[in-house]
Amino acid sequence: MQDAQLVGAIAEGDRQGWAELYERYADPLYTYCVSQLQDRDAAADVLHDTLIVAAERVAQLRDPERLRPWLYAIARNECHRRRRGHRRLVALEEAGDLPDSAEDVDSGLRLDELRRLVHDTVEGLNPSEREVLQLAGQHGLSGVDLAAALDVSVNHANALLSRARQQFEKSLSALIVARTGREACAVLDDLLHGWDGRMTPLLRKRIARHIDACETCGENKRRRVNAKQLLALIPLLAAGGEITDKVSEENADPELVSYRQGLAERAGPYRRDGFPVGQTRWRRPPWITIAAVAALLLMLGVYALVPHAADRREALPPTPTTTTAGTLPVTVPVSVPSTTTTDPTTTVTTTTTRIVVLPPRTVVVTTTTTTTPPSSSQPPSSSSQPPTSTSSRPPAGTFGVTPPRIDLTGGKQAVTLSAKGAALSWGSTSSDKNVTVTPLSGSIAADRSVAVTIALTAPDNSGHATVTFTASNGQAVTVSVTWTVIS
Repeated sequence: MQDAQLVGAIAEGDRQGWAELYERYADPLYTYCVSQLQDRDAAADVLHDTLIVAAERVAQLRDPERLRPWLYAIARNECHRRRRGHRRLVALEEAGDLPDSAEDVDSGLRLDELRRLVHDTVEGLNPSEREVLQLAGQHGLSGVDLAAALDVSVNHANALLSRARQQFEKSLSALIVARTGREACAVLDDLLHGWDGRMTPLLRKRIARHIDACETCGENKRRRVNAKQLLALIPLLAAGGEITDKVSEENADPELVSYRQGLAERAGPYRRDGFPVGQTRWRRPPWITIAAVAALLLMLGVYALVPHAADRREALPPTPTTTTAGTLPVTVPVSVPSTTTTDPTTTVTTTTTRIVVLPPRTVVVTTTTTTTPPSSSQPPSSSSQPPTSTSSRPPAGTFGVTPPRIDLTGGKQAVTLSAKGAALSWGSTSSDKNVTVTPLSGSIAADRSVAVTIALTAPDNSGHATVTFTASNGQAVTVSVTWTVIS
């Protein structure tokens, strides 16, 4: 049966469907749980709970073809709920056999050495790298399925996987070169003095730096390391048939209805597509933090240049202030409209406009100063010139965003940004950290449009937010965003 057929069979309580699902997914799920918990008994308990939750919630899985990533998403949440501390990987002697493809890998090592090599390489990774790498390399998740299991966006999942693969290759290279290159490189031999044979993250970094700088060790790495093939050699563990028998009995027992419902409720909350919301938050990329700090420093720097209220009261009369929301710094020439006459008794009015850029707002401060000379009985001179004035024109172009309202219950939706009459640059801000815009900013050619994706990540509850798009001509358009979390 295909996954979609399995979903239908399980929803109807078909025992044959359960047997096939268990045969297909029990060992991979159990292996994943062991890698996360480092405890076989705890992994068996999590597998049991995962299957109970699956039986209770399978009817809410919107796309039955995505059964596999859905099961991993449930198992992942259960593992994070059960995890206590950090312990070493399961003993190598307990692992299953390597796939037949292991014999195709030419690393200059025997198969038993290769088996130990893969195990030690994975042990040298940090837990998050290990998890992403195993989901992709060992369990075959990629793209939208990997993203769904991790409860992140596809771009975020791809970035996590790319980094994990790089770290795996670095660790693998360090391990192979360390075990095979000491005789050929005296510097490496000194670096590994007293080494116990285990690869740690710190030692991995030191050896990697040496490989980059050493021609001999670099050539050894290129000749021996094939990380892509070795990635698929992490062995599976056998789950055992007693778990599926227990799950089948509990699913058929009417007295355990509340127990099953309790497990399913604990595994939530759930998104509208049926996937559970992730129990852990992935760290934001460093550039987001850097950008936030830079914006704060810019704000503080500009604030220091703006006169304080007390200073303005001494130097200026009451000042009307207009604030326009925006996200992009806009350079506008300072204009000084003036009215002049040849007669000294004529009132002179001077208007000065200053532009103060404060992310994410542009504040336009207009100061009007009126000077009236002492009154005189003489009439105004007939030679006075008509008043002249000069004012700046607003930037051309019309900025638009459609639609004005979107529902992100499904995870993401596209909106269209348009520029009419002139090319415009634009930026965006979101009122909720779980609502993201991709890309965050950009430009639009005259009389053209671009598509932008607004996505929802890891919502805790149903809610609403706003996303504001601001163009370089000062126009700002707000999109209303809503979503519903169905538990």
